[in-house]
Amino acid sequence: MIIQFRIRGLKANARRCTELQEQLEGLHQLIPLTTAEVRLERRQSADPSIQAYVPLAVAGPDIHATVCDYPLQKAWVKVIKNLKQQIAQRKSKQQARLKGLLFCIRLAGDASPSPRWRVPPRRGRRGSIQRQTKRPCANQGNPAGEQCGSSLVRRHG
Repeated sequence: MIIQFRIRGLKANARRCTELQEQLEGLHQLIPLTTAEVRLERRQSADPSIQAYVPLAVAGPDIHATVCDYPLQKAWVKVIKNLKQQIAQRKSKQQARLKGLLFCIRLAGDASPSPRWRVPPRRGRRGSIQRQTKRPCANQGNPAGEQCGSSLVRRHG
């Protein structure tokens, strides 16, 4: 992971940079980071005078956070919190998408077709689809209400 620091208007010391770098490496454990660019700026005219902007290059859309607050530590805590929330949202969306995909695959594997769709519909003379239904077989000695499976009703429309 490559980390670049751009600090304007503040005293840049090695200890501060290593503290910030350690916290960014903690984010690297949550999601693989390619690069991180830390921009810290102290603005004289603005009321929350510290602005922190951190874009992270990750697989997929990049993640970034911008915070304006007065003490640097407070601003940095808000940046890290915001980045962790974005990473958690991304992971939960991925898990939901995979869970839904696995559910659909499981349904497709377990589902058996209904009995009426096992036989493909027949086409009539004019190209219309005909329904296949059983009709009563009164000629075989069955009462009028019983069904016989040997004959089909064909409807032409």
